This record gives sequence, structure tokens and C-alpha cells, in this order.
Amino acid sequence: MPLTDYCHFFYEKKKSLIKAALIMKLSTIFILVSCLNVSAKVFSQKITLEVKKKPIEQVFKLIEKQSGYSFIYAQEQIKGVLPIELSIENAELTTVLSLIFKGIDLDYTISDKNIILKEREVQFLEPKLILPPPPFIVIGRILNSDGKPLEGASVIIKGTKKGVATLKDGTFSLEMPASGGTLIFSFVGLESVEQKVTKSENLAITLKAVDSKLDDFVVIGYGTVKKSDLTGAVSQLKVEGVS
Repeated sequence: MPLTDYCHFFYEKKKSLIKAALIMKLSTIFILVSCLNVSAKVFSQKITLEVKKKPIEQVFKLIEKQSGYSFIYAQEQIKGVLPIELSIENAELTTVLSLIFKGIDLDYTISDKNIILKEREVQFLEPKLILPPPPFIVIGRILNSDGKPLEGASVIIKGTKKGVATLKDGTFSLEMPASGGTLIFSFVGLESVEQKVTKSENLAITLKAVDSKLDDFVVIGYGTVKKSDLTGAVSQLKVEGVS
């Protein structure tokens, strides 16, 4: 075969292959467009309904007349479904179906010209883990009435045995439960102080000396008692005034 004829043969062969590929591509596009048109007809189907407390089976028949679609289902599937009330005009088929199946344990799929009923898939939601609120830290410093830090002062959560002792500079740090609580501040020979705390804060506590006058003894006609225990009117006589 001459070289020119050989080249012409392959040129024609290549041309035929390109033409065949182009035809196949156009055919694929045509099929895709046809499918999209069919799908569009399904979802653009207009339905008008005015029903009041009608069985769902009768509602299906009304939709079948207007849409040309058929419902496929078992009687057991619609048993117990409450009567349907629906008023809608020129709505898409899928919109009408969504309204009908809203609130019932049924769902559907569309295949060709059939609306096939199925049980609605139950979605299980994972329970959310609710964590308790975290504890918080209370810090502070305890001083005496002269403004000097108290080392070894006691800081206790009221009603518990949980507590700490202050450091040399009178400071302390204590973890509180999330609900908060009342702190009791005490030191030997000083009056205790209570303070309620509900959040993290820096406390400045001053402990005053116990009033010793309340512990003085008073002589009465039948004995001696502390001033703090007196409830009646008495007279106090200083020792140096007695001869």
C-alpha cells in the first residue's frame, strides 16, 4: 500500500472514531436531560386538597387522581393513623406528602410513578452528658486587730471537716464546692468569724480579741456568775471600795 493511501486510511479511521465518540457524548447528555425533565415533573406536580378529618386512605386516592401516581402500602401500615385535615392549593406533590406524613410514624419514597410507604427511621440521639459545675478556689489573708498576719489560723467549711491553716503571712487557699458554703475563721483567744462565699474571691479577714469583760465574775447574793450570764439587774461593788 502506498504511503499516501496508508495515511488516508488512518485519517478516515480516526475521523470515524471521533464521530462515534461525539455521538455517544450527545446521547449521554440527552438521556441525562430526559431524566432531569422526568424528575422535574415529579417535584413540580401541583396538588389542591381540601379535606377535613378524612381517613388517610381516602386522601391517598384524591392525590392519585390529581397526580397520576399510585400509593403502595399495606393496610397494617396505616392502621391507627388519625384522620387527616389539610387545606392546600397548587402545592408541589412532595410538599403535600410532607404535610400528610408529618407527625406520624410513616415515610415514603418515590419510584417511577409509585409512592411507596415505609416506616420512618428512628433516630437515636446520644444523651448529652451533663457535668456538674466545677469547684472554685477561695484565697485570702487573716489579720489580727493590729493588722498583723495570723499564722496557724483555722479556715473550715461549715458543716464539714474540710479546712486549712493559714501560712506564716496569714494567707490561705481553699477549694470550695460548686454550690459554695460558709467559712469559719478562728484563732485561739480571738473571736471567730463566719462568711458565706458563692464564688472565687480574695478575702481579707480580721479577727478581734475576745472581750474579756464578759468573763469577769460578779458577786451576787447567792454566789458568783459571769457578766455574760447575767439576765437581771445587779450592782457591782469594787473590792477597793470595801473596808
